[in-house]
Amino acid sequence: MGAPKGLVDCGHGLCPEGMDCLEGSDGFMNCVDPCENYSVLNDDWRATNYTSDEVHSDDVNFKGWYQRCVAAGRCGTLYPIWMRTPHPTQSGVIQISQMCIQKYGQCCFTSMTQNYVKLCNRDFYVYKLKPTSRYNAYCLGKFLLH
Repeated sequence: MGAPKGLVDCGHGLCPEGMDCLEGSDGFMNCVDPCENYSVLNDDWRATNYTSDEVHSDDVNFKGWYQRCVAAGRCGTLYPIWMRTPHPTQSGVIQISQMCIQKYGQCCFTSMTQNYVKLCNRDFYVYKLKPTSRYNAYCLGKFLLH
């Protein structure tokens, strides 16, 4: 059976809504607020206005949360992944997000679930991402390139 909707099973109990179960530096699983425990993905190649012959992939084991229809070849990869579902408007609630992979001229050739997004203090979003296959990478919006 699993945890009730909105709650995350953390082994020793359920995390409250808006919290997630992550491994801490002590090696134990703890309920934490993703708004206070995240990593920044700010590589220039993730910008939707970045183009290059160099191809990137997100075939890494993402741990925790990260802070974002894109044309093929954008975001430094052949097949960019973008968030199809709207961002949450209510602070503190973790929402499942549907991500689309732009491939073969189709804006949403295939979709991915089990990625999550949370609005933190109405200021910024954090994302819990899954690893991708080769030539796929997450797009994170427009950045000023330097």
